[in-house]
This record gives sequence, C-alpha cells and structure tokens, in this order.
Amino acid sequence: MLQSRRFAVPLILGVALTAGCEETGKNARNSGTCSDINGLQTCRYTSKTNSSGTMAVDINVNSSAGAFLLSTVGDDGTYLSVEEVTDPDGVTVLHWEDWYYGSNNLTAGILPIFNEMQLNWPVRADDTQLSAGTWSISVAAIDRDGYYQLNSVIDVITQVKQDGTFSDGIVNARIVYVDGLDTDTNVTQATEDAVEIWRDIWAAYGLGLSVDYDTNIYVSADLPAMTEGSADIDAISEDGTDADITVVIGDTVGGAANIYGESGGIPGTLVDGEHSAVAISWITNAGGDGTFSSDDIQVYGETLAHEVGHYMGLFHPVDYDNSYDPYAWDALNDTDECTRQSDCDDALGENNMYPFPVCPDFNSCLPQQTLSAGQSGVLHRHVGAL
Repeated sequence: MLQSRRFAVPLILGVALTAGCEETGKNARNSGTCSDINGLQTCRYTSKTNSSGTMAVDINVNSSAGAFLLSTVGDDGTYLSVEEVTDPDGVTVLHWEDWYYGSNNLTAGILPIFNEMQLNWPVRADDTQLSAGTWSISVAAIDRDGYYQLNSVIDVITQVKQDGTFSDGIVNARIVYVDGLDTDTNVTQATEDAVEIWRDIWAAYGLGLSVDYDTNIYVSADLPAMTEGSADIDAISEDGTDADITVVIGDTVGGAANIYGESGGIPGTLVDGEHSAVAISWITNAGGDGTFSSDDIQVYGETLAHEVGHYMGLFHPVDYDNSYDPYAWDALNDTDECTRQSDCDDALGENNMYPFPVCPDFNSCLPQQTLSAGQSGVLHRHVGAL
C-alpha cells in the first residue's frame, strides 16, 4: 500500500507583504553537468524516486564549503519535499516531522506544496554546520491525493558555495522590468532609489548588494502570484546566471491591489523555474496614485529587502490569523515569540521581516530596517551570499 502524507496549506509560507497601514524548464531533463561561478559550484542531473516514493540526493562537500542549496523540479501534479538530511557520519540533522506540525518555521523545503522544492543548509547558526564528506538528502514525491509517487522523474540541481565564513558576503540581484516599464522614468528612478535603501539595510549586517538591470522583457506587467508561478517567470529567470536572484518589477502581483511583493520560495532557487523570482508591484509601492513620494520609496526599499529576505530563507518573525492573533513564529531564538499583536508591534514592528507596516498615527509608519543577529545569519548562509 502506498504511504500517504498530509498536505501543507500554501498560505503557511506567508510570503506576501500586504499593502496599507490597515492591512496592519529550463530545468530540462539533463544528464549531469557542472559549472562554477565565483566559487559557487552548480551541478545538474536527473533521477527517479524509488519504490518508497523517495529519492536520495548526495552532495559531496570539502572542508571549505559553507552551505549547499538543493533545488528539485518534478512534473506537474508532483509535490516535492524534504524527508530528512543526514550528515557525513549518518546522523539525521533535519527530519520533516520535527518541523511540519509545530508553530515554528525553519524551511518551506519540508512542505509538499509545489513541483519545485528548495532546501538551503545550514539554515541557522544553531543548525549542524557543514563538515567535509557526503551529505544526503531524502526527497519525497507526493501526488495530489497525498500519496508517495514511485518512479517519479525529478530534475536535481545542487549548489555548493566555497565560503565557510558568514560575516560578510555579496548578493547578486537581477532586476527585470517587464512590458516596457524600463522606459518609465518614474518607475526606474524610484526603483534605483529604493535599491539604495535596500543596500543600506543590508550593509548594516555585512551583506553587500550587486544589482544589474534587465530591460525589454515583454511579458504581462500583471505578474502571477508566486505561489502559482508561470512559464513567463521561468523564461525570465532563465536569462540570468546560476548565481543571481531575479526580481521582477510589474504593475500588480497575483491581480491584487494590496500586494507589495511576493517571494517564489522560502528559500528560493538561484536557477530557473516557474517560481524562481521575487515579484514586486511598483503601483502598490507607489501608494496607488502612481507617484512616488519619499515615504513611498522608503517602503519600496524595505519591500525589496523583505521579499528577497524571504527568498534567502527568512520567515516572518511572527504570523497572524484573520483575527490578528499570532499563530506561528520563525525558528530563531532572538526574535520575540510574542502572543498579542500589540506586544508584537512593540517588539518587532521595526524588523524588516515583520509581516505588515506598523503605523502608530496612521499618517506615518515605523521604518522597518532592522534584523536580528539570527536573521542576518540566515541571509549569510544562503548560497546566494557569495
């Protein structure tokens, strides 16, 4: 009898930063190739799940390696997730059941919600750090009914960065304007100004930012919800490298007027795929009137840092239900596990990863530019921080 595994609800990702103070393949089948960019080694191959519906991915690392990122892509209707991670001594350092049912979020890699799945390891300073040898990740393929799929064909992309220090690093971001927005100086100037705010936020934590701008990408400016993904996102990300994060600037995200931006994963991948980008609505960040004030640009820069923060593995420090009661927290020890919204606003309202703006007098909102040491550590451990 096939085993079954309960599905996670996609909303558990909490990747959307909602607007307003009130809403307070390519990955084609391949036969094994490797490349190297600035000490980031990327290898691709194709494999299949076994008679239990799982597949072992072995990653060999040397003593200088600091982190690895596993990206997997299955066919439509296949939901991929991590079962467990074992170190070179055969010790299990991550098991899906340890995090799936709790109220603390470590990685979305354990959640079978897409046909694309990513795991960056280690996530935190508290996690088992890399040691030389072979690390093994068991990946499960699950169908729409929650049953493990046998002989499911999966594309595997492994990336290992040869940098074991987590005090500094540079993230390469590729900003893509769609549907001719590159000719709208209102949008491009505001974006460039917002990038400088994003740069300043991260610089305080030893993280540099290198940005390239890409133009003449003529796909719809109404960007898809990143929980859905699209072939357009796949095509856009394919034009980048295996060492950059794609940020797409459009009119709206998911057809909603109140979404500042969404991340394609927690964490996201550096290779191409239908979820492999951060999507940003310039209209929502402009406040809906299409004109950027200095306050709007400030929020725009914070949004960029926030959404790319998700893409590099950060969850909201606290998430709320529809009554704004806290129900989930990140897995970091130095972000407050508050139990009332007022307490959370006080303790975390200026944190860049807080889920919504905090506006004490409604006319102005708190700057959200701080990160905890634990949050900074997650960013530095993502393989995209080179």
